[in-house]
Amino acid sequence: MSIVWTVLLGVLLLMPGSGKNTIHLFAGEDKLVHGGLFTVWITLLYSLVIVSQKNQYSITSLLIVLLLGIGTGIGTEWLQSYIPYRTMDTNDFIADLLGTIAAIITVLSIKKRLILVDNKYE
Repeated sequence: MSIVWTVLLGVLLLMPGSGKNTIHLFAGEDKLVHGGLFTVWITLLYSLVIVSQKNQYSITSLLIVLLLGIGTGIGTEWLQSYIPYRTMDTNDFIADLLGTIAAIITVLSIKKRLILVDNKYE
């Protein structure tokens, strides 16, 4: 699932803009979309990393996932400056970063609860 979401993230963030004035439901809608995309993507990715490490938490895996979120946010914003009708936007990167941090916090809090429940039944 994380591979599918990675492809979807790339397509959505790097496809050319329409060049038309778009109607937004509310101010900041684009930032919410950026944050949401990164929250889901990093949650899937970090969960996969933790499961692959047999539910062992490590600072190294946390830093790798954090740097991947930051690097992807910077990279996609930079690439958008070369795509027709798209622009590089620092606020989009901040939304990407906040989504990454929200995902890491979510995964860590869920993992902690799962360990507590698992220990209860041993």
